[in-house]
Amino acid sequence: MLYTKNEEWWSPDPEADDALEQPALGGEYELGTLRVFQGKRPLSGPIPIIATLPAGWLPEAQTDDAIFFDAPIFLDTHHVQIHLPTGKTWIYRFYL
Repeated sequence: MLYTKNEEWWSPDPEADDALEQPALGGEYELGTLRVFQGKRPLSGPIPIIATLPAGWLPEAQTDDAIFFDAPIFLDTHHVQIHLPTGKTWIYRFYL
């Protein structure tokens, strides 16, 4: 399961009316959380999904594709891949 924090995850003030237009201050940002299950049994605790952004970063377009991320792709029984809206690919290894 993939949980997103909010659609303005990079914004210095996500509660502001113009949050989507605010550039990132730079640093590490938590986009959401990944939980891995086998059936109903959790295989891990919450795994934060982190992106490192330069100061001034904004999504290329104000669309859902730029703000959120795609569904996770399970590469095998130990690796999951997520394509981040920053253009980077995040791969996490978990243990059964």
